[in-house]
Amino acid sequence: MPSLLELTPAHRIPRLLARAKRSYGGLRLLWGCVAHPIETGAPHLGEMPTFPSRTGKLAPLAVFRHGVWLRIGGALGDGLCREHDPLGSGRNAVSLRVIGAGLGRTGTHSLKLALERLLGAHCYHMLEVLQQPAHIPIWQRATAGEMPKWEELLTRYRATVDWPAAAFWKELSEEYPDALVLLSAREVDDWWASAERTIFAIARREPPPDPVFSAQLEMVRSLLETRFTPGWSDERMARQAYLRHNDEVRRSVPRNRLLEWRPGDGWEPICARLGLALPSEPFPHVNTTAEFRTLTGLGATH
Repeated sequence: MPSLLELTPAHRIPRLLARAKRSYGGLRLLWGCVAHPIETGAPHLGEMPTFPSRTGKLAPLAVFRHGVWLRIGGALGDGLCREHDPLGSGRNAVSLRVIGAGLGRTGTHSLKLALERLLGAHCYHMLEVLQQPAHIPIWQRATAGEMPKWEELLTRYRATVDWPAAAFWKELSEEYPDALVLLSAREVDDWWASAERTIFAIARREPPPDPVFSAQLEMVRSLLETRFTPGWSDERMARQAYLRHNDEVRRSVPRNRLLEWRPGDGWEPICARLGLALPSEPFPHVNTTAEFRTLTGLGATH
């Protein structure tokens, strides 16, 4: 069954996805470019139209349901337009070069795009779990102590950032001893203000009827409770857990292997540590609190 290679809001990657979210049949859909004609067999969505574009056809990639964008499984051809997919769809068995130890809401989505630009390969982020539901039970078992076969799970990736992988930074650093450990961090006040209005707001929701999203929500809650703090929804306990996590990374990782990075640091420290040339384009800046809340239907912040 064909699968979606990437699901990223349209405004974040110019030329890769259509810049409009059109409605069709009362549904709010995210449209993007596919390389080949598609079979519109998306369950419960009926026949979906396609529109011509310069490099292929625009087709529905995701539908807005239960407050999140859900991919339309099986609705795509073999991926996004080839000429705009520098990462490719093939497997990549090269070891990880970067292990992101920073928690969610520390610029991890921007880091994902930046590391993919620098390394020319995929970077694992929570978005990957949304796109690959088969990964949900793998991470669920990991929260219970059953570690996955990392090489199999991450064979296509050269880097990891964000939850869920960031919760297993220690295991990953042991599995990949040559990888750089990148601790993305913010001041605790800024981190809490963002996390409380985004990730934790989603995690507090009642499970939706959609089985995939319900399973992902359960996995996220288990992850927070077992690998962060059982009191993740409490401001004092969450702040303490965040500071404790960052301090543990700093204490545990040798200085010659650790890079602490903050939003605003840009390309320079990452490129310097990886021995890579500085890109000419600006560093990505995506997934702000306002953008997250708009995309997930949480509404404007106050």
